[in-house]
Amino acid sequence: MTRHIFLIDDDPICNFIHKNLIESNVENVQIDIFLDATSFLEFLTGQMSRDSGTSNYILLDINMPEMSGWDFLDEYSTLKSPSLKNVNIYMVTSSFNKNDIERSKSYKFVKGYFTKPLNEEKLSEIFAYNK
Repeated sequence: MTRHIFLIDDDPICNFIHKNLIESNVENVQIDIFLDATSFLEFLTGQMSRDSGTSNYILLDINMPEMSGWDFLDEYSTLKSPSLKNVNIYMVTSSFNKNDIERSKSYKFVKGYFTKPLNEEKLSEIFAYNK
């Protein structure tokens, strides 16, 4: 099964690093990058609800212009499509703030919280891959 991974982060360098790391360590992946949560939310409501045969992951930054990761999660929680409820959402952020970590736990669909940059150990927790 293909893993469809969405990197939502306004930092192109971080996206480049994470994309290369994932492609080097996780099999059967398709990676799409969005530099802001607003355009991803538009994509999500239009396209992703029709996807099938994939396991979907969202790696979401917190601090972004226009729509923060928190704003995105609030909007996501209102979506009704059943296929959107099977998405694995992980916070991937530079914030070490304990309040942010605790806040992420208040969203039952957020599976984990990781600080940037990702590394092989963090990927193994997210994707449970075998190298």
